[in-house]
Amino acid sequence: MKFTACLVGLIAVLLPSLSASAAVVAMVDLVNDTTVAAGGPLDTTFSSAITANALTIYTNSVADAYLANTSNSRYGNYGASTSAPGNGGGPQPVILKFDLSLLPGFVGGTINVAELRIYQNAGNTGTRAAGYITTHDWVAGTGTGGYPGTTDPSTGGVSFAHPIGFNTAALRNAENGTTAPLASWGPNSDSYFTYGTVAGNTAGGDGSNSATDSDGMVALKGSTNKYNVWSVTDIVSLWAAGTPNYGFVALNGNNWVYYTSDIATEAYRPVLFIDYTPAVTTPEPATLALLSLGGLLTVAGAARRRRRA
Repeated sequence: MKFTACLVGLIAVLLPSLSASAAVVAMVDLVNDTTVAAGGPLDTTFSSAITANALTIYTNSVADAYLANTSNSRYGNYGASTSAPGNGGGPQPVILKFDLSLLPGFVGGTINVAELRIYQNAGNTGTRAAGYITTHDWVAGTGTGGYPGTTDPSTGGVSFAHPIGFNTAALRNAENGTTAPLASWGPNSDSYFTYGTVAGNTAGGDGSNSATDSDGMVALKGSTNKYNVWSVTDIVSLWAAGTPNYGFVALNGNNWVYYTSDIATEAYRPVLFIDYTPAVTTPEPATLALLSLGGLLTVAGAARRRRRA
């Protein structure tokens, strides 16, 4: 009985811990800065981590673009634009995708709290709501306006008229094409992105889940010194559970102007803050067997030493 109890205790010590510690991370594109700027009504988990310089920062992890929806601007790519302006006719969605594959143990992990922060440079009217894209993936592109005019999806970029970002010099001549280059075109109504909603949220909107809809999206948590913050725990939890991550959408109408990840002042770039408990990988049977053998040998050695004494 004593032998068994001792062995069980040793194996428990030798096995990798089956309860991972929570990780507090920030996903933001930084080049010169080494810390994330404070700002906005963040959860105390994140504001305290910023103050204590305790955030784990993942850089080169953001792709974003804004979707101009006026006149011929809807054909242009703005993947490298430094700002995303709204307009008097309605919101021009900003889409943002964070590379969550960089986070160890993210898939299958538990999201304790997650917040999205975007800096608002100007504006004072319109809907500010956030949701997530459910339809398909997209390419941010490197344009600052104008027609991309390329058949290469790595250099083409998403636009209001091209939902994926695979662009050519051809004019639209097919509805929901299935082969390139027309496969990149959305329906002629331009409501090519479907935005996922979060139960219980009623931020307004027209209920159509079109590119300007905000029904059921996450309402703005608050804004301090132009830092807008949304609580996106439910959305990030879906991605951790296996829902494809096609990114966030933030509506910036009617005259809000948001800064993107290409703005020179790095403190103004979008940030996704996540406090999560990583998924734990259970040791393989072979590993358990080796650990058990190690425990047996340790116990046997201890028993021999006691007999000699």
